[in-house]
Amino acid sequence: MSDKVLGQRIRTIRRTRGFTLVQLAGATGMSRTTISAIECGQRQLRISQLTAIADALGADISEILTTSSLSA
Repeated sequence: MSDKVLGQRIRTIRRTRGFTLVQLAGATGMSRTTISAIECGQRQLRISQLTAIADALGADISEILTTSSLSA
């Protein structure tokens, strides 16, 4: 899965769950700009970051990585 596709999936789940960038940043300990760069596919995601994002969103990592279609 490309960085861009992974970022789009994170953005879709974040928006579906009602989180803003600022809220997700606060919940993960990452900056808003880091979350934004991840969602735009401009930054590679480390497993520790993926875990923190999934935990903050109440999602399983498999939900983020699944190939089923999500719409943005």
